[in-house]
Amino acid sequence: DPMRSLHVVPSLDDHMGGSVHAAVALAAHLGARTDVETVLASTELPSDDHGYLDRMAPDVPVHAKVMSNQLNAGQVNWVTDQERFGNLLDLNGNDCYFFPTHNPAWPADPWLQNTSYDIQRSFARKPVFNSENHIVPDGSTHYQAPEHFRAALWQGAIHGQGSTTIWVWERDFTNRWGFIGSVMERPGSAQAVGATCLDLNRLAEEVTALATVKAPVAIVYSMSSIIRRGNEHTGAIWRVYHALNHCGVKIDFISEKQLASGKADDYLLIISPEAETLRDDAFAGLRKAAKAKLLLIGANFARNEYGKKRDESAVAALLARGEKLEDGDAAKVLWPALRSKLAEVGGAPEYTVVDAKTNEPAWGLEWLPARIGDRWVVNAINFTGTPIDIKILKAGQSVAARDLLSLGEPPVTALKTLTPVLAEVR
Repeated sequence: DPMRSLHVVPSLDDHMGGSVHAAVALAAHLGARTDVETVLASTELPSDDHGYLDRMAPDVPVHAKVMSNQLNAGQVNWVTDQERFGNLLDLNGNDCYFFPTHNPAWPADPWLQNTSYDIQRSFARKPVFNSENHIVPDGSTHYQAPEHFRAALWQGAIHGQGSTTIWVWERDFTNRWGFIGSVMERPGSAQAVGATCLDLNRLAEEVTALATVKAPVAIVYSMSSIIRRGNEHTGAIWRVYHALNHCGVKIDFISEKQLASGKADDYLLIISPEAETLRDDAFAGLRKAAKAKLLLIGANFARNEYGKKRDESAVAALLARGEKLEDGDAAKVLWPALRSKLAEVGGAPEYTVVDAKTNEPAWGLEWLPARIGDRWVVNAINFTGTPIDIKILKAGQSVAARDLLSLGEPPVTALKTLTPVLAEVR
C-alpha cells in the first residue's frame, strides 16, 4: 500500500516553525531527500506493524530480520533503526555476514558481525537471532576452511547471538540465486557447524556469562550525526571499535535516546567519536552525567539534530569536562591510548592475553574474561594468519589455564588462526 509510505509528524511544527502538520515520504520508497525528518519519521512505521501482530497473536514471540547497515552512512535511507526494532520485537533480528578476506595475513572479516550484534545487544538486552547468516559469499565455489565457520558461529555467540540459520541449506544447479557453494555442499564445514552447535550447548553457562559481561565502556552512536555527517561519525566509530576489540573488554554502544535517559553513568568510560550533531535531549543527558569519564575524538556536540548551532558556552563547558583523544590508526594510535584510559578508570580486564614472546597484548587477538561463581573463563581467538604463542596474565603474573573446547582439556599455550579457545583459569 503506497499510503504506508506516508507518515504524519506533528512534532515538526515545533522545530521547523510551521503551523501545520508535515507529511513526509519514506525515503527508501519514494526517493525523497534523506534529511532528519524523513528518516526519523519513517523509522516509526514498524511500530504499527508490530502492534497489529501483537494483537493477532499476543503469545507468539515476534522477530523481524533487520539488515545490518547501522554503520553504513550511505544506507541511512533504509531507515532500519536498530534501537526501535530491538525494543519493539521479542528477539533482535539480524541479517549479516562473516566473510573470508582471501588475505593470508587476516583471513576473515569479523567486524560487521561483531558491531551488529554489539549494537543490537546494547540497545535491547535480548538474544540476537541471525536468520540469514552469510558465512561465505553467496554462490562462491572457493574452498573455505571449516575453522572459518566455527569461528563465525562461536564468536557470534560471544557477542550475543542466541540462534541462527545459515544461508542457505539448499541445492541449486544454475546458481541463479547464489545457492551453489552453500554449507550443505561443504562437508567439512557442515561438520564444524554441528560440532560448534554441540559445544555451544555443552558450554552454555560459560557462553552466557561471556555474552552478558558488563561493559565498562560505551561508544556514542548518534543517528543525528550519521544523517548529517555520516562518514565522519561512522568512520571514527569503526576506528574506536577496532581498537577496543583488542582490549579484552565488552563493548557497548549508547544511543541518543539512552543518553537522554541518563544511561551514561552506567559506564566508567564514554567515548564520543565525531558526534558533531547530537539531539538536544541527549546533550542534556550527557551534561548531567556525573560518573563516566568522557573521551572526545574529533568534533562533538556543536549542533542539534536539526542542524542548529548549539549555545557555544554550553558546548564548551561539556567539552572541558571531557578529555580530547588523538584520532588516528586503530592499532598504532587508539589501541594503546584506550588500554591506558581503561586502566585509569578501573575498567581494565581481570585477565590479559599476551604474546608469550613479548609479554604484551598482540594486535589480532580478541579475548574476553568472565566470572562464573568462584571461577573465571577467558574466551580468545586469533584473527591473524599466524599462530601465536600466548600467556594469560593476572596482575602481571602468568596463570595456568585449560581449554574447555579441546579434547582432554589441554593447557592453553597458543592460539591457532580462527580457532577459538575457552580457557578456564586455575
